[in-house]
Amino acid sequence: MPYTEAGQDAWDNRVLGEDPTGYCQPSGPSRVFHTPFPVQIIQTESQVSFLFEMLHMYHRVFTDGRDHPDPVDKTWWGHSIGRYDGDSLLGDPVGRHARTCPYTSGVQHSDQLQLTQVFEKTGPDAIRYTVTYDDPVFFTEPWSVTSQFTRSEYDLLEFICTENNRDVAHFITE
Repeated sequence: MPYTEAGQDAWDNRVLGEDPTGYCQPSGPSRVFHTPFPVQIIQTESQVSFLFEMLHMYHRVFTDGRDHPDPVDKTWWGHSIGRYDGDSLLGDPVGRHARTCPYTSGVQHSDQLQLTQVFEKTGPDAIRYTVTYDDPVFFTEPWSVTSQFTRSEYDLLEFICTENNRDVAHFITE
């Protein structure tokens, strides 16, 4: 990743045992798309909702023309608005708090992180997801990750994670 000095320092000194998912906490609006767990997409006139098997999380992208609230509450998922451009949904999530990991464990961000999400329909049963990370404090330039999703006949399963997770002590902490 194109780290700035601050970003490289944060990466070099990360504590993997502090990964929020190890404590059954959400990963945030982009990292969860890079997990091997299924996602169900529900589209209505006013929003697109993503239901994730991982930790029974969900994320909503409002498509009804609303703006982000002012001020935006800092939450795990932030607030997302989106608009359609042809066969693509362009998402603009803002307002994530500092504990979220935007891409994978240990990748940190500042309050200046701007995510751009593009969900592009590439076939009758396929979506290409591209997320671009732009954070001038942690990265020297914007960078992107692309994933491909294919529809399958699958019902989301129950995923139980409890705050009494005893594996956390076995995580790498240095």
